[in-house]
Amino acid sequence: MERLEKKRIKGHTYYYYSKWSRVNGKSRRLWQKYLGKPDDILHAVEGRGPRPPCAEVFRFGLAATLWQACQRANIIAHVDGHGPKREQGMSTGESLALAALNRAIHPQSKSALFDWFSHTTLRRHFPHASKASLASQRFWDHLGRLDPPLTRAIWKDMITDVMAREAIDLASVGYDGTNFYPFLETFHGRCNIATRGKNKQGRAHLRPVS
Repeated sequence: MERLEKKRIKGHTYYYYSKWSRVNGKSRRLWQKYLGKPDDILHAVEGRGPRPPCAEVFRFGLAATLWQACQRANIIAHVDGHGPKREQGMSTGESLALAALNRAIHPQSKSALFDWFSHTTLRRHFPHASKASLASQRFWDHLGRLDPPLTRAIWKDMITDVMAREAIDLASVGYDGTNFYPFLETFHGRCNIATRGKNKQGRAHLRPVS
């Protein structure tokens, strides 16, 4: 049984919310929660309660900033313009954009993508996203729709768009290569791009892609 209790203490009225049950044949209070004075309850109901002195926001700024960059570059529109949208669930552009944002913010496996996504402000922009639509198999389904010629066409559109929007002069553009270290086993034969070699990072145990 749950009760709303009123107590008079030194001329003041206080309210408590409590739960009761029978213990060994007797009615006992199991717990109680202090609600405050009548004015406190009224302010809480009307949303006029005291403001917290501070607030801590998790994973807000970086996700919001990179999402704005993603929108400015029209990433989703470029991908979906070449790769038709699936009949249900998220589009190919949406799936790859979220995967890219995760890679830039907090890299995780594709099976953990939804857990990361659900704790960011990106949920505001993808209200239709669900655990099923962000499952790892759905990501690979989307990725499988993009063959090399299609990928090159998407990349060309993105680069052309960026150059036009930012008024970039190609005479001042340089390219600096880097290394990516996938965790491919030594005898993995399906990928012939990743090969062992000397590297500045000292990660000789991995097969880098330059």
